[in-house]
Amino acid sequence: MRNLITGILLISLSLQACKKSSEDSLKPPLTSQSDIKTLAAGSWTRKADRPGFAGAFYGVQFSIDGLVYMGYGGHESGNDPTFWEYNPSTDSWTQKANSQGGHTFSEMASFSIGRKGYYATGGQGDQSNFYGDEFFEYDPAANVWTRKANFPGEPRRRAIGFSVENKAYIGLGYLYDVSDASLTYYTDLWEYTPKSDCWTRKTDVPLTGNDISEGISGVVFGLGKYGYFKSGGSSQDFWQFNPASNQWIKKADFPGVGRTNAVGFAVGDKGYIGTGRRYGANGSEFLKDFWEYNPESDQWLQQADFSVSTNGAFGAGTKNKGYIKPGESDRNTRDNTDFWEFDPSGFN
Repeated sequence: MRNLITGILLISLSLQACKKSSEDSLKPPLTSQSDIKTLAAGSWTRKADRPGFAGAFYGVQFSIDGLVYMGYGGHESGNDPTFWEYNPSTDSWTQKANSQGGHTFSEMASFSIGRKGYYATGGQGDQSNFYGDEFFEYDPAANVWTRKANFPGEPRRRAIGFSVENKAYIGLGYLYDVSDASLTYYTDLWEYTPKSDCWTRKTDVPLTGNDISEGISGVVFGLGKYGYFKSGGSSQDFWQFNPASNQWIKKADFPGVGRTNAVGFAVGDKGYIGTGRRYGANGSEFLKDFWEYNPESDQWLQQADFSVSTNGAFGAGTKNKGYIKPGESDRNTRDNTDFWEFDPSGFN
């Protein structure tokens, strides 16, 4: 009897060991912590190419109800006069109404509030003194643009724009005077309230010295009850704006190299910053690294690189996904039509 029981136990243990071994063989091998990080870094998927001017950059971008809107922006042959809606469910683009009438701008500040999209400021190019203070609201349900109260700050280009709950913010930027090649930099910040169609001056962006000139090429996104801003140039400073207290609070430094003209957006409860251009002693280079910011822990985590090194790209985030269309790229061309979807939960 004792031999029989012993035999049964041995068979049972053998079967359990075989089962465990079989299950383990189905799991991907994780040989190091770097492997785990790679699997958690999100993934990029190419989607339908964006129509319009293939090489447009520094344009308008925002999302409303899970749909992505992109348009306008600069181009070597002139600024892009078109505006487009992307539907992730059908992977298709639809051209929408144009707001700009007889002139076209690039380097505008843009964002969405609820079910409306907005843009303001911008310029017509390096050889023009034509800068805008016009402010437009887009209603996707009616496919109509409506002129709203002008931006009250000085006309400028490369301003930052973001929204927090039911209000929006525009600030920074610069003005280039072609008559004497002079540059004027701005650090002011303005709050827009759609309900009253009014602007209110807020606490300036906390940049001083050389940071002021570098700040104009920074990147921003709204997330939860706060706005977040990464300064441009060589700076890695990262700031949180609290609308309730009207204060800027220094947060954990951006861990990537300093850069200009990066892309920034929020997906779910995280923020993302990446791409752009780095300047150094030997010239400049385009970048494609991509980073996730967790506001709860005030920590950064590197994500999967974007598909191509690019500067001045279009970018927007929805509830679950992020989207980028390259601007200038390391393909030595501005004629980029490709459009990419970022899935934070995917595997690369």
